[in-house]
Amino acid sequence: MQALWDCLPTDVLIMIFTFLPRRERLACSMVCMSWKAALNTPSLWKHMLVIVDKDLMNDPSTILFTREYHKFIKSLELGWSRPYVPIRWLSTKVSDVVKRTTRYFIILTENFVQLHSLKMHCWNDLSRFRKIVYHIALFLKAQTSLANLCFYNAMLNKCDFVRFIMSCMNCGTRVSHLDIRNSYYNSNDEIDSVQVINCIEHMKGLRLMKVDYSIFRREVTHVLSSGNNIQLRIVEIHIHNGDLTPIRNDDWKEISDQLSGLKVALYFNNMLDIEGVISVLQRSIPLQTFYLTTAKSWHNYSPNSCYEMFRVLAMLYRNTLGIRMRVKHRCRVV
Repeated sequence: MQALWDCLPTDVLIMIFTFLPRRERLACSMVCMSWKAALNTPSLWKHMLVIVDKDLMNDPSTILFTREYHKFIKSLELGWSRPYVPIRWLSTKVSDVVKRTTRYFIILTENFVQLHSLKMHCWNDLSRFRKIVYHIALFLKAQTSLANLCFYNAMLNKCDFVRFIMSCMNCGTRVSHLDIRNSYYNSNDEIDSVQVINCIEHMKGLRLMKVDYSIFRREVTHVLSSGNNIQLRIVEIHIHNGDLTPIRNDDWKEISDQLSGLKVALYFNNMLDIEGVISVLQRSIPLQTFYLTTAKSWHNYSPNSCYEMFRVLAMLYRNTLGIRMRVKHRCRVV
């Protein structure tokens, strides 16, 4: 049996290892030289998902295989397992969390790990972890090849969010995909407009942006009006009930004139007021996608209001638009 395992082609071993969790792969690397050589394959370690309160607190293999295979890591995803549930042990283990998380980022920084993609989600307030924030920012400053930057549902406080964005500016011209939806937990607070504008303006290779309407209305419109992001092709704007202040048609026209190839996707989530949806629509929006989900009860629902919404959409965007509408958990494509 041992001889048969020794005779397995490397490609077959690699395929088998893709079905194993990282901890088991690390154990397999200690079986024999042929298995260790097969595990020395970039595709097995290209994407790294690290759940802080599981992988760094309860699994020492995370540190071990990061040291062993760091040169293959190109995509890193960071988060917590249950961020919205109070972690009862956290108050007694804050020092352990800080120590192990900072050690992990020191390993990445010292080995000059260069990422193509970074995703941070479900972090919430890091005010108790200032040392972690410092080492994450230090690691981001060393990046020169980041193309995909995602803070979707990061739920950071606004100071940490701005600090992380600014730390990525060494690779700003290379960033082609930016997702900052729900990136900080109090979206009603205005973040530092000047810093955010400067960062997004520096991303001259940006082609896709996903952003909340509140940030787009307050900060991003000024950036796009300048015309610096000439390669930008798609902007996904996610609108939540309660923030339906319209952007002036003249501002949309200026953006369209500066970025002639730009297409906009509007995602209205859990809407209660159709009249508010209609108020956001402006003639000069280069709208390509319109997506609407409604809450279980509409405040101003009437057949006439729905008719008026579709009339406005057909009048303004009939040549470019695909419409998807979800009502009472059913989906219709119009």
